[in-house]
Amino acid sequence: MRRLIAFAAAACLLTVLGSGASAADPKPSIEDPVGDANFLNDQGTGDGTFGDQVTPADASDFADIEEVIFTNDKKNLYVHIVTVSNAAPILGEGFRVRTNPEGAGGIYCLNFEVFFMGAQNTVSGTAAQLNDTCGGVTVEGTAMPGIYGGFTITIPRSEHEGLGKGKKLTAPQAQTFMYSGSPPAAVPGPYLDTTKVGSDYKLKK
Repeated sequence: MRRLIAFAAAACLLTVLGSGASAADPKPSIEDPVGDANFLNDQGTGDGTFGDQVTPADASDFADIEEVIFTNDKKNLYVHIVTVSNAAPILGEGFRVRTNPEGAGGIYCLNFEVFFMGAQNTVSGTAAQLNDTCGGVTVEGTAMPGIYGGFTITIPRSEHEGLGKGKKLTAPQAQTFMYSGSPPAAVPGPYLDTTKVGSDYKLKK
């Protein structure tokens, strides 16, 4: 309950701070149809190849991805995941925006992840990270309600060389999944929503 109250309070604050942002919203790197968070899209794999089957009702509006927007300043990379609803669900869910499929077999190297606590996991609060599966590095981040809706993952750029000036986040693809068990051995899946591969993003500063 404390997490939900804090999340709501932060949402109110960021709404005020970001109230003028709509006129200059950056271009999304990923766009996804509304109404397809229904476990039908790539259930079990989440690889984005099975299409977007829109149904009359989502299994979870919070899990329904609309857009993914990357922005950055000199200190941080911001991964804005815009969802249909800002209200976190009772059952724990996780989100992943993965980029740079450069590993063996096309494994995505950079994975921006956030996990929300729920009835079926032991996450004690919202946890965010950059998981570099190719370099074996994990960078702790934060997640807060976003000025474009949904929430924003913030990762300090100084903690990973792939976030330096002029670096690119390539072939981004996003996923929402149920998150069950106890970290770090908690299980992601099945997948509620997945997206097609979007456009590259170049860090500007």
